[in-house]
Amino acid sequence: MVFTPDKNHQFTVFGAMELTAGRWVHRLSRRYSDDFLHLRGEVAAIFPATPKIVVI
Repeated sequence: MVFTPDKNHQFTVFGAMELTAGRWVHRLSRRYSDDFLHLRGEVAAIFPATPKIVVI
């Protein structure tokens, strides 16, 4: 979680990196599962030739 200074707001950062090209995709979130699933769809669309996607 990223704590914003002087405010009481919290955000979660979801991200993915394609290691061979070094491309980075990220999403800031307040709703965890919906945004994670959305990022998963984005990753599959942006990196369609990737043979394996690992989630940690």
